[in-house]
Amino acid sequence: MAGWMIAARRISTRRDSRYMKFMSMEDKTGTYEVTLFPNAYQRLAPKTMSQGPYIFDGTVDDHFGVCSLNCQNLSVLERLPPDDGECMGPDAREMGIAKVLGPGGVWGWSIG
Repeated sequence: MAGWMIAARRISTRRDSRYMKFMSMEDKTGTYEVTLFPNAYQRLAPKTMSQGPYIFDGTVDDHFGVCSLNCQNLSVLERLPPDDGECMGPDAREMGIAKVLGPGGVWGWSIG
């Protein structure tokens, strides 16, 4: 899944006081929740300091009709200059990810 972070909350677990993180994400279809449990958060925490956009790998969990993504891995899409010549490949195109010129002439990514 891919999207931008709109809110996040870091908590510590009751049992062993390890940190984990809940991220509220948004793409062009709506919002969804991503959970980084302690082992994943320990590995991925430095990557969660921006608004993204992110691409997540994980499993979908359904608790009482509310779905969330249990994140196993994530990638942050970085801004690129317009003349980088990068080819994003078929996976990015299938997900609707494109390089765009944003406000103020800043190049970034569009998802959807």
